[in-house]
Amino acid sequence: IMSKSTLHVMLLIALILPVGVFIGINDYHDWGGDFAQYLNQTKDFLSGTSDTKLAILNYEEFCPKQRGSGFSFLLSPVYYLSGHNIKSLLILISIFYVLLGVILYYFFQTRYSQVNNKFVSILLVLNILYNYHVLKLKMEIMPIFPFMLILYSILIVYSFHKKTYLSFFFISILIGLLITVRNIGLCIYIAILLHLF
Repeated sequence: IMSKSTLHVMLLIALILPVGVFIGINDYHDWGGDFAQYLNQTKDFLSGTSDTKLAILNYEEFCPKQRGSGFSFLLSPVYYLSGHNIKSLLILISIFYVLLGVILYYFFQTRYSQVNNKFVSILLVLNILYNYHVLKLKMEIMPIFPFMLILYSILIVYSFHKKTYLSFFFISILIGLLITVRNIGLCIYIAILLHLF
């Protein structure tokens, strides 16, 4: 027999999945972004080289030479299996989208436990994930959803679990991954240090 908490998570996933599966998974991509740089880094990562150049005139003037390698690492299994298949990569982004919904649900449950209403947490998650701008981001091969997934995982472990060596070890690994996905993740490291001391 499943617990009520498990049933609520299953209900949440059932509400998120139609959006995760049917919206934004295309065979094409909006070419106005730096996702191509992430894909080239993924290709370099898998081939063991670092000499792939974007076919953009003077691209060094418009963006850094390299992005965080963490997102390319997360893309690499799908890229290895399907190559430069946009649809497969967008399915991976949709998986991160659904997982983010589950992590947000747990975050709201632990952060706002005084509400003691699991449906309020579900409504908060749906309010975020069904937002038009969030749905637009789901159509991009960008590190937003993995970044948020890792960030909220760190917040859950740090804020709502006992401060043990094991939890700090786990947080350290997550922070390292967060920083490699997007450099701005360094802010959570600084914030935790300031909070501890």
